[in-house]
Amino acid sequence: MTRYIKCFGLFMSLSVLLMSLGIQAQTLSIKTYDGKITNTKGAAVDAVEVTVMGTNVRASSNRSGEFAIKCMAEDSLVFKRDGYKELHVAVKDQPHLNVVLTGTNGSGYYDEIVDIPFGKRTRRELNYAVSAFKTDDFPKIPVSNLSSMLAGRFSGLLVQQTGSQPGTENLTFQVRGKSSYAQGSNPVLLVDGVERDFSDMDLNEIESVTVLKDAAALNWYGLIGGNGVILVNTRHGRANQNFINFDIQGGFQKVENLIKPLNSYNFATLYNQGLTNAGQAPAYDQAALTAYQNQSNPYLFPDNNYIDRFLNKTAPVQRYAVSLGGGSEKIRYFTNISYYDQNGLFKNTPNR
Repeated sequence: MTRYIKCFGLFMSLSVLLMSLGIQAQTLSIKTYDGKITNTKGAAVDAVEVTVMGTNVRASSNRSGEFAIKCMAEDSLVFKRDGYKELHVAVKDQPHLNVVLTGTNGSGYYDEIVDIPFGKRTRRELNYAVSAFKTDDFPKIPVSNLSSMLAGRFSGLLVQQTGSQPGTENLTFQVRGKSSYAQGSNPVLLVDGVERDFSDMDLNEIESVTVLKDAAALNWYGLIGGNGVILVNTRHGRANQNFINFDIQGGFQKVENLIKPLNSYNFATLYNQGLTNAGQAPAYDQAALTAYQNQSNPYLFPDNNYIDRFLNKTAPVQRYAVSLGGGSEKIRYFTNISYYDQNGLFKNTPNR
Protein backbone atom coordinates (compact mmCIF):
# COMPACT_ATOMS: atom_id res chain seq x y z
CA MET A 1 0.00 0.00 0.00
CA THR A 2 2.83 2.34 0.90
CA ARG A 3 4.58 1.57 -2.38
CA TYR A 4 1.38 2.34 -4.27
CA ILE A 5 1.03 5.70 -2.56
CA LYS A 6 4.63 6.59 -3.40
CA CYS A 7 4.10 5.72 -7.07
CA PHE A 8 0.90 7.71 -7.21
CA GLY A 9 2.61 10.70 -5.64
CA LEU A 10 5.44 10.50 -8.18
CA PHE A 11 2.93 10.33 -11.01
CA MET A 12 1.08 13.45 -9.74
CA SER A 13 4.34 15.37 -9.38
CA LEU A 14 5.34 14.56 -12.96
CA SER A 15 1.88 15.58 -14.18
CA VAL A 16 2.04 18.95 -12.43
CA LEU A 17 5.55 19.52 -13.81
CA LEU A 18 4.44 18.79 -17.37
CA MET A 19 1.42 21.06 -17.02
CA SER A 20 3.56 23.92 -15.70
CA LEU A 21 5.99 23.48 -18.59
CA GLY A 22 3.11 23.61 -21.03
CA ILE A 23 1.69 26.75 -19.47
CA GLN A 24 5.14 28.34 -19.43
CA ALA A 25 5.57 27.58 -23.12
CA GLN A 26 2.23 29.18 -23.91
CA THR A 27 2.90 32.33 -21.88
CA LEU A 28 6.56 32.68 -22.77
CA SER A 29 5.84 35.48 -25.22
CA ILE A 30 3.45 37.36 -22.90
CA LYS A 31 5.06 40.31 -21.14
CA THR A 32 3.93 43.19 -18.97
CA TYR A 33 4.04 46.51 -20.80
CA ASP A 34 3.66 49.81 -19.00
CA GLY A 35 3.31 53.39 -20.08
CA LYS A 36 1.89 56.81 -19.36
CA ILE A 37 -1.15 58.52 -20.88
CA THR A 38 -1.30 62.29 -21.29
CA ASN A 39 -3.41 64.78 -23.22
CA THR A 40 -2.21 67.24 -25.82
CA LYS A 41 -1.23 69.70 -23.06
CA GLY A 42 0.96 67.15 -21.29
CA ALA A 43 -1.36 66.58 -18.33
CA ALA A 44 -1.86 63.05 -17.06
CA VAL A 45 -5.19 61.39 -17.93
CA ASP A 46 -6.66 58.94 -15.45
CA ALA A 47 -9.46 56.36 -15.74
CA VAL A 48 -8.51 55.49 -19.32
CA GLU A 49 -9.64 52.00 -20.28
CA VAL A 50 -6.80 50.07 -21.91
CA THR A 51 -7.86 46.92 -23.79
CA VAL A 52 -5.90 44.35 -25.75
CA MET A 53 -7.64 44.29 -29.12
CA GLY A 54 -9.59 41.10 -29.72
CA THR A 55 -9.36 39.90 -26.11
CA ASN A 56 -10.99 40.56 -22.74
CA VAL A 57 -7.75 41.71 -21.11
CA ARG A 58 -8.27 45.18 -19.68
CA ALA A 59 -6.49 47.68 -17.47
CA SER A 60 -6.99 51.27 -16.39
CA SER A 61 -4.71 54.24 -15.86
CA ASN A 62 -4.25 55.69 -12.39
CA ARG A 63 -4.30 59.35 -11.36
CA SER A 64 -0.77 59.81 -12.65
CA GLY A 65 -1.79 58.46 -16.06
CA GLU A 66 0.30 55.31 -15.65
CA PHE A 67 -0.89 51.85 -16.63
CA ALA A 68 0.41 48.29 -16.94
CA ILE A 69 -1.05 45.45 -18.99
CA LYS A 70 -0.02 41.95 -20.03
CA CYS A 71 0.03 41.17 -23.76
CA MET A 72 2.24 39.98 -26.59
CA ALA A 73 4.51 42.09 -28.76
CA GLU A 74 2.25 41.50 -31.79
CA ASP A 75 -0.88 42.86 -30.02
CA SER A 76 -2.50 46.26 -30.36
CA LEU A 77 -3.88 48.28 -27.45
CA VAL A 78 -7.10 50.29 -27.52
CA PHE A 79 -7.37 53.41 -25.33
CA LYS A 80 -10.84 54.73 -24.49
CA ARG A 81 -12.09 57.52 -22.24
CA ASP A 82 -15.07 59.85 -22.28
CA GLY A 83 -14.14 63.21 -23.77
CA TYR A 84 -11.24 61.82 -25.82
CA LYS A 85 -10.95 60.17 -29.20
CA GLU A 86 -10.39 56.43 -29.25
CA LEU A 87 -6.77 55.52 -29.99
CA HIS A 88 -5.18 52.28 -31.27
CA VAL A 89 -1.48 51.69 -30.60
CA ALA A 90 0.64 48.73 -31.75
CA VAL A 91 2.86 47.40 -28.97
CA LYS A 92 5.80 46.29 -31.16
CA ASP A 93 7.74 45.15 -28.08
CA GLN A 94 8.26 48.72 -26.84
CA PRO A 95 9.44 48.70 -23.20
CA HIS A 96 7.54 51.90 -22.33
CA LEU A 97 4.58 53.41 -24.15
CA ASN A 98 3.92 57.14 -24.20
CA VAL A 99 0.33 57.67 -25.31
CA VAL A 100 -1.20 61.06 -26.12
CA LEU A 101 -5.00 61.35 -26.30
CA THR A 102 -6.79 64.06 -28.24
CA GLY A 103 -9.92 65.72 -26.87
CA THR A 104 -13.24 65.75 -28.71
CA ASN A 105 -13.33 69.54 -29.31
CA GLY A 106 -14.90 70.54 -26.00
CA SER A 107 -17.75 68.05 -26.15
CA GLY A 108 -16.34 65.95 -23.34
CA TYR A 109 -18.81 67.39 -20.84
CA TYR A 110 -21.77 66.17 -22.88
CA ASP A 111 -20.15 62.76 -23.35
CA GLU A 112 -19.70 62.29 -19.60
CA ILE A 113 -21.47 59.22 -18.23
CA VAL A 114 -24.13 60.03 -15.63
CA ASP A 115 -25.73 57.48 -13.31
CA ILE A 116 -29.53 57.60 -13.52
CA PRO A 117 -32.19 55.28 -12.08
CA PHE A 118 -31.63 51.76 -13.42
CA GLY A 119 -28.97 52.71 -15.94
CA LYS A 120 -26.31 55.07 -17.26
CA ARG A 121 -26.57 57.78 -19.91
CA THR A 122 -24.42 60.53 -21.36
CA ARG A 123 -25.36 64.12 -20.59
CA ARG A 124 -26.36 64.78 -24.20
CA GLU A 125 -28.97 62.00 -23.91
CA LEU A 126 -30.69 63.55 -20.88
CA ASN A 127 -33.50 66.08 -21.21
CA TYR A 128 -34.30 66.64 -17.53
CA ALA A 129 -32.68 68.34 -14.53
CA VAL A 130 -29.88 66.18 -13.13
CA SER A 131 -26.74 67.10 -11.21
CA ALA A 132 -23.98 64.50 -10.96
CA PHE A 133 -20.58 64.40 -9.31
CA LYS A 134 -17.78 61.85 -9.07
CA THR A 135 -16.28 61.38 -5.62
CA ASP A 136 -12.80 61.23 -7.15
CA ASP A 137 -13.21 64.97 -7.76
CA PHE A 138 -13.92 65.70 -4.10
CA PRO A 139 -11.11 67.33 -2.11
CA LYS A 140 -9.23 64.96 0.18
CA ILE A 141 -10.09 66.41 3.58
CA PRO A 142 -10.96 64.49 6.76
CA VAL A 143 -14.73 64.45 7.09
CA SER A 144 -16.97 62.04 8.94
CA ASN A 145 -19.31 61.25 6.04
CA LEU A 146 -20.41 62.14 2.54
CA SER A 147 -23.18 64.48 3.70
CA SER A 148 -20.84 67.31 4.64
CA MET A 149 -19.15 67.10 1.22
CA LEU A 150 -22.33 67.77 -0.74
CA ALA A 151 -22.87 71.34 0.42
CA GLY A 152 -22.31 73.84 -2.38
CA ARG A 153 -21.53 71.23 -5.05
CA PHE A 154 -24.99 70.68 -6.55
CA SER A 155 -27.25 73.39 -7.92
CA GLY A 156 -30.64 73.32 -6.25
CA LEU A 157 -29.51 71.21 -3.28
CA LEU A 158 -29.75 72.92 0.13
CA VAL A 159 -27.70 71.33 2.92
CA GLN A 160 -28.39 72.58 6.44
CA GLN A 161 -26.52 71.57 9.59
CA THR A 162 -28.75 71.29 12.67
CA GLY A 163 -26.25 69.95 15.23
CA SER A 164 -22.58 69.79 16.16
CA GLN A 165 -22.21 66.40 17.82
CA PRO A 166 -18.75 64.92 17.13
CA GLY A 167 -18.85 62.26 14.45
CA THR A 168 -22.15 63.43 12.96
CA GLU A 169 -23.27 66.70 11.42
CA ASN A 170 -27.05 66.14 11.73
CA LEU A 171 -27.64 67.47 8.22
CA THR A 172 -30.96 67.94 6.44
CA PHE A 173 -31.45 68.22 2.67
CA GLN A 174 -33.84 70.09 0.43
CA VAL A 175 -33.97 69.85 -3.36
CA ARG A 176 -35.23 73.08 -4.93
CA GLY A 177 -36.85 74.22 -1.69
CA LYS A 178 -39.88 72.87 0.13
CA SER A 179 -42.31 71.26 -2.28
CA SER A 180 -44.50 69.20 0.07
CA TYR A 181 -46.05 70.28 3.37
CA ALA A 182 -47.77 66.99 4.10
CA GLN A 183 -44.76 64.64 3.90
CA GLY A 184 -41.97 66.95 5.03
CA SER A 185 -39.21 68.29 2.80
CA ASN A 186 -36.50 65.61 2.91
CA PRO A 187 -35.62 63.97 -0.41
CA VAL A 188 -35.39 60.21 -0.87
CA LEU A 189 -31.88 58.84 -0.25
CA LEU A 190 -31.04 55.74 -2.32
CA VAL A 191 -27.81 53.74 -2.09
CA ASP A 192 -27.51 51.34 -5.03
CA GLY A 193 -31.29 51.54 -5.44
CA VAL A 194 -32.03 50.76 -1.77
CA GLU A 195 -33.56 53.46 0.42
CA ARG A 196 -31.22 54.09 3.35
CA ASP A 197 -29.15 56.79 5.01
CA PHE A 198 -25.57 57.27 3.86
CA SER A 199 -24.32 59.32 6.81
CA ASP A 200 -22.21 56.41 8.10
CA MET A 201 -20.60 55.56 4.76
CA ASP A 202 -16.94 56.24 4.07
CA LEU A 203 -15.96 58.31 1.03
CA ASN A 204 -13.93 55.42 -0.41
CA GLU A 205 -17.09 53.34 -0.68
CA ILE A 206 -18.87 55.84 -2.94
CA GLU A 207 -18.25 56.24 -6.65
CA SER A 208 -20.77 58.89 -7.71
CA VAL A 209 -23.69 60.98 -6.48
CA THR A 210 -26.64 62.06 -8.64
CA VAL A 211 -29.40 64.49 -7.66
CA LEU A 212 -32.73 64.23 -9.50
CA LYS A 213 -34.60 67.52 -9.35
CA ASP A 214 -37.54 67.98 -11.74
CA ALA A 215 -40.68 65.99 -12.50
CA ALA A 216 -39.26 64.35 -15.63
CA ALA A 217 -36.31 62.97 -13.67
CA LEU A 218 -38.50 61.85 -10.75
CA ASN A 219 -41.20 60.01 -12.70
CA TRP A 220 -39.53 56.72 -11.80
CA TYR A 221 -40.55 57.11 -8.16
CA GLY A 222 -44.01 58.68 -8.29
CA LEU A 223 -45.30 60.49 -5.21
CA ILE A 224 -42.49 59.27 -2.98
CA GLY A 225 -40.05 61.34 -5.03
CA GLY A 226 -41.97 64.60 -4.71
CA ASN A 227 -39.15 66.19 -2.71
CA GLY A 228 -36.38 64.99 -5.00
CA VAL A 229 -34.09 61.97 -4.98
CA ILE A 230 -30.38 61.63 -4.18
CA LEU A 231 -28.78 58.58 -5.81
CA VAL A 232 -25.55 57.19 -4.35
CA ASN A 233 -23.63 54.52 -6.28
CA THR A 234 -20.97 52.51 -4.48
CA ARG A 235 -17.67 51.34 -5.90
CA HIS A 236 -17.19 47.94 -7.50
CA GLY A 237 -14.14 45.92 -8.37
CA ARG A 238 -12.76 46.06 -11.89
CA ALA A 239 -11.63 43.11 -13.94
CA ASN A 240 -7.88 42.53 -14.16
CA GLN A 241 -7.14 45.55 -12.00
CA ASN A 242 -6.29 44.61 -8.43
CA PHE A 243 -5.49 47.40 -6.01
CA ILE A 244 -4.96 48.16 -2.34
CA ASN A 245 -5.30 51.75 -1.07
CA PHE A 246 -4.50 53.03 2.40
CA ASP A 247 -5.55 56.58 3.30
CA ILE A 248 -4.45 58.53 6.37
CA GLN A 249 -5.94 61.97 7.05
CA GLY A 250 -5.67 64.24 10.04
CA GLY A 251 -6.38 67.79 11.03
CA PHE A 252 -7.69 70.19 13.64
CA GLN A 253 -11.06 71.87 13.95
CA LYS A 254 -11.70 75.17 15.65
CA VAL A 255 -14.60 77.49 16.29
CA GLU A 256 -14.96 80.08 13.54
CA ASN A 257 -16.38 82.83 15.76
CA LEU A 258 -16.01 82.42 19.53
CA ILE A 259 -17.30 85.28 21.67
CA LYS A 260 -14.76 86.69 24.13
CA PRO A 261 -16.57 87.52 27.40
CA LEU A 262 -15.85 90.41 29.76
CA ASN A 263 -14.16 89.74 33.05
CA SER A 264 -15.94 90.54 36.32
CA TYR A 265 -14.23 93.92 36.86
CA ASN A 266 -15.02 95.24 33.36
CA PHE A 267 -18.60 93.98 33.56
CA ALA A 268 -19.19 95.67 36.95
CA THR A 269 -17.62 98.92 35.73
CA LEU A 270 -19.72 99.06 32.54
CA TYR A 271 -22.84 98.06 34.49
CA ASN A 272 -22.30 100.97 36.92
CA GLN A 273 -21.74 103.30 33.96
CA GLY A 274 -25.03 102.21 32.39
CA LEU A 275 -26.94 102.80 35.63
CA THR A 276 -25.32 106.21 36.01
CA ASN A 277 -26.33 107.16 32.47
CA ALA A 278 -29.90 106.16 33.31
CA GLY A 279 -29.90 108.37 36.44
CA GLN A 280 -29.70 105.49 38.92
CA ALA A 281 -27.29 104.66 41.74
CA PRO A 282 -24.35 102.35 40.94
CA ALA A 283 -24.81 98.69 41.89
CA TYR A 284 -21.14 98.07 42.84
CA ASP A 285 -19.18 100.30 45.25
CA GLN A 286 -15.46 101.00 44.96
CA ALA A 287 -14.52 98.24 47.42
CA ALA A 288 -16.33 95.63 45.32
CA LEU A 289 -14.70 96.91 42.14
CA THR A 290 -11.25 96.72 43.77
CA ALA A 291 -11.94 93.17 44.98
CA TYR A 292 -13.04 92.11 41.49
CA GLN A 293 -9.93 93.66 39.97
CA ASN A 294 -7.41 92.29 42.50
CA GLN A 295 -9.16 88.95 43.09
CA SER A 296 -8.50 89.29 46.84
CA ASN A 297 -11.52 87.11 47.66
CA PRO A 298 -12.38 84.84 44.71
CA TYR A 299 -15.28 83.24 46.59
CA LEU A 300 -17.19 86.48 47.24
CA PHE A 301 -15.95 88.28 44.12
CA PRO A 302 -15.33 85.54 41.52
CA ASP A 303 -13.99 86.04 38.02
CA ASN A 304 -14.80 83.02 35.84
CA ASN A 305 -14.06 82.72 32.13
CA TYR A 306 -16.25 79.73 31.34
CA ILE A 307 -15.21 79.60 27.69
CA ASP A 308 -11.53 79.11 28.56
CA ARG A 309 -12.42 76.79 31.44
CA PHE A 310 -14.68 74.40 29.55
CA LEU A 311 -13.71 74.72 25.86
CA ASN A 312 -10.55 73.84 23.95
CA LYS A 313 -9.16 76.08 21.25
CA THR A 314 -9.03 73.23 18.73
CA ALA A 315 -10.21 69.63 18.42
CA PRO A 316 -8.20 66.95 16.55
CA VAL A 317 -9.78 64.78 13.90
CA GLN A 318 -8.30 61.72 12.17
CA ARG A 319 -9.37 59.16 9.61
CA TYR A 320 -7.87 55.84 8.47
CA ALA A 321 -9.23 53.80 5.57
CA VAL A 322 -8.12 50.63 3.79
CA SER A 323 -9.80 49.59 0.54
CA LEU A 324 -9.01 46.75 -1.83
CA GLY A 325 -10.65 45.52 -4.98
CA GLY A 326 -10.20 43.74 -8.28
CA GLY A 327 -11.27 40.45 -9.77
CA SER A 328 -11.69 38.81 -13.13
CA GLU A 329 -14.29 38.86 -15.90
CA LYS A 330 -16.55 36.56 -13.84
CA ILE A 331 -15.92 37.58 -10.24
CA ARG A 332 -15.25 41.06 -8.91
CA TYR A 333 -14.84 42.29 -5.36
CA PHE A 334 -14.44 45.50 -3.37
CA THR A 335 -13.94 45.89 0.37
CA ASN A 336 -13.41 48.98 2.49
CA ILE A 337 -12.60 49.31 6.19
CA SER A 338 -12.40 52.75 7.77
CA TYR A 339 -11.92 54.33 11.18
CA TYR A 340 -12.91 57.91 11.99
CA ASP A 341 -12.22 59.71 15.26
CA GLN A 342 -13.36 63.26 16.01
CA ASN A 343 -12.94 65.03 19.34
CA GLY A 344 -15.26 67.71 20.65
CA LEU A 345 -14.34 71.09 22.10
CA PHE A 346 -15.42 70.36 25.67
CA LYS A 347 -12.62 69.70 28.16
CA ASN A 348 -12.48 66.73 30.53
CA THR A 349 -15.54 65.04 29.07
CA PRO A 350 -15.95 61.93 26.85
CA ASN A 351 -16.95 63.86 23.74
CA ARG A 352 -15.93 61.55 20.87
